[in-house]
Amino acid sequence: MAVLFDTLRASQELREAGFEPDKADAMVTAFAGAMFGNVATKDDVIAVKDDLAVLKGDLIALEEKIEQRITLRLYTVAGAVAAFLTAVMAIATAILLAAG
Repeated sequence: MAVLFDTLRASQELREAGFEPDKADAMVTAFAGAMFGNVATKDDVIAVKDDLAVLKGDLIALEEKIEQRITLRLYTVAGAVAAFLTAVMAIATAILLAAG
């Protein structure tokens, strides 16, 4: 939605109200800049949406990478626990056989 602002008319109205021409022009320029300088255009919104889509893809890829690392670590820990339990059982068996 475009908003029109007639800077020439605004400056003329300020002059008619008693402002000096250079001050009237400066006020209108400052007002127009503040009012319209930071307005997003449709292209700006599309660019932000595109950036967000890329960011979403990056986050999904990072999530998958983290899941893979967690899974790998989990299997490593499970393997170490299995090896430890096997060693404990072997030692227990050896003790029982030696005692008995």
